Amino acid sequence: MMSSDKKYSLPKTVDQAAELLISDLLIEHLHAITSLSESDFQKLCKAVAPYIIDDFQLYTGNDALLFDCFCQSGTNNPIDPVTIILSSLRKKITELDDIFIVE
Repeated sequence: MMSSDKKYSLPKTVDQAAELLISDLLIEHLHAITSLSESDFQKLCKAVAPYIIDDFQLYTGNDALLFDCFCQSGTNNPIDPVTIILSSLRKKITELDDIFIVE
């Protein structure tokens, strides 16, 4: 994802994390993410989890982002932070589909 010399400040909210990821993806990737089945989306979440956890320092100092993830998951149904971030990304991309026409 990112190089080891990070050229950005760490995102403090789920929205910031999702927007940062979106800015890193090609339009073809954005379209592919919105086309995934729920099962494939969960596989994607598991596959990229180590990179997101590392790049965003989820468990090693970025308490603000981790807290926002847990706030967004709600107390009755906790979801892992990476899934929360990627679900936000997916939702934002879906909203962008109204703007971009990808064929």
